[in-house]
Amino acid sequence: MKNVLVLRVVVLVVLAVVVSGCNLFMSPDSEETGDLVLSFRTGTGSIGALSNGAEDGFEELTPELTVSRYEVEGSGPGDGDQFGPVEVDLSENGPTTVTQTGLAPGDWEIRVTAYGAIKGEEGDNHEIGEGVRTVQVRAGLRQSATVLVQPFLGEGELGDLDLTLSWPDGFIEAPEIEAWLEGPRHADQEGTIVLDWSEDDEPAGEGLVSWSTEQTGISAGYYKFFIELQETATDNGDGENNDGEDESGVVWAREYTVRIISGRTTTGSAVLGESELSEGELEVVIEEDMQNPFEVSLRDPNGNGSDPPSELTTGEELSVRAEIEGDSDGAGYEWYLSGEAIDDADPGSDTLTHGPLDEGSYRLTVFVTKANGAMSSASFNFSVVPE
Repeated sequence: MKNVLVLRVVVLVVLAVVVSGCNLFMSPDSEETGDLVLSFRTGTGSIGALSNGAEDGFEELTPELTVSRYEVEGSGPGDGDQFGPVEVDLSENGPTTVTQTGLAPGDWEIRVTAYGAIKGEEGDNHEIGEGVRTVQVRAGLRQSATVLVQPFLGEGELGDLDLTLSWPDGFIEAPEIEAWLEGPRHADQEGTIVLDWSEDDEPAGEGLVSWSTEQTGISAGYYKFFIELQETATDNGDGENNDGEDESGVVWAREYTVRIISGRTTTGSAVLGESELSEGELEVVIEEDMQNPFEVSLRDPNGNGSDPPSELTTGEELSVRAEIEGDSDGAGYEWYLSGEAIDDADPGSDTLTHGPLDEGSYRLTVFVTKANGAMSSASFNFSVVPE
């Protein structure tokens, strides 16, 4: 009999529904009832993502969910036709099979609830996901069904986001932060969510300035997260700003993947040093170990797997291929150039050809979404110089 197939992003629980004429499986009333045999693989599975980090930015924005046990319940065709909850411990010594005998023939709703650990929180008994499947039990026949156990998603499944960004005190005279979320793939909350930031009364450390945002009631799922730290230059009447309005310049900007979990708060903090904020270092090349559910690498399509060129001329086109870890079937690709979406990019292709571009410094980012909803991203910086 098939055991459960445990994947990193979802957990497939194979429920073998056995209704057989063999006395080994059937109850004495086999002509009127059926038996249900549930099979599980021992060991720990996981639902969702790993941590998302950067050397000069936020970390832990895609928390992991690790399954430690299941509870299985069944509800049958008649009043009082039910069983469970039956606990299935995924430790090494836990049971591999749960058998329910004497079930009335007809439609049974099987509900599997997953309990486990949430990275960053204590304990391993959090309710973190579920799967529901209707199975028809028939006397004298043997059937099998698959229940897909996923994190809580959809309408009413809401979580919170709590972020803090810090930098050296006095380094930015008039700071402002613009940040927003886009997505997610599996939620009822569409469009852009603007995050409001304010200065903290107590900074994250000595000699720092800290700003924070708290956003509640966000639909569970994966999001694209964009953030810009700006310095505002106010018109002081000296004639330098002729339009009479404030002018802002981007001091630091990044893009990340954020995961919101139902009933939980995703937290993150980043402390920027002078090296990230100094003039001339806004477009630095950063090697990131995102530790996401899957890795994304940007490569030169014409370079036998080498990194993309860090410098192009004004007559050249930018050509980049995204390589992802694991199964790429059904993956979607969204390309951004210095925070702006590249509208003519093919979302079904892992290769981007764009340009030629004007002289300047650029940052290319790709968001990759797999068919199961997991999202990851990768970026690299490059310059365009005169021919």
